[in-house]
Order: sequence, then C-alpha cells, then structure tokens
Amino acid sequence: NYILNCFAIPKWGYVAAAYTTLIGFLWLLAVHMFLVWRIGLHQVYSYRFVCLLAAVLGAVTAGVNCLYMNDGIRWLFTAGYLLVLAGLAYRKREQIREMIGMARKKG
Repeated sequence: NYILNCFAIPKWGYVAAAYTTLIGFLWLLAVHMFLVWRIGLHQVYSYRFVCLLAAVLGAVTAGVNCLYMNDGIRWLFTAGYLLVLAGLAYRKREQIREMIGMARKKG
C-alpha cells in the first residue's frame, strides 16, 4: 500500500490512496484465503460466499460511485441497501443473539 501510494498519489492525487488501499486489501484477502487453504482450514470458510460477497460489494461500490452526484437516487439506493441488511438481520436474529451471548460470556 505504501509503495503504491508513493507512485500513485503524486500522479493522480488523494483519490489514488483509496484505490491503492483497495488493491492492498484485495491482495491481503487473496493471500489469507491461500494460507487458510494451505494449512487445511478451508472447511471453515465458504470460498464461494467470500467471492460472491466481494463481487456484490464491488458492484454496490461501483453503483454508489456512479450515483454520487445524484442525491435522490443515491438515498434511495442507500435505503434499499439498509432494508436488505435489516431483513437479513431479522432473518438471522437467533444466530445474532447467540453470538452476542457468547461474546458477553467471554468478556
């Protein structure tokens, strides 16, 4: 990330820092997934889910970036996203309660 910033920021400005950070985090994700597979813990993660989630979040980010100048559509998009998250949280509420309970016991 630092090396990419040294080259990209002088040429493209501060926006380049966001993109170099994205590249750095994607690289870390790829290395992490490889190492998890290499040490034999790949049953813990669903690689299909991780890749699907990364693709969906990439599409959402690209959509938000394209709609940045249109406030009305951007707020509708954000409201829809929050409704989907609320629906997922409601659907998984028992698992969330269990995880909170386990975290309280450890703390």
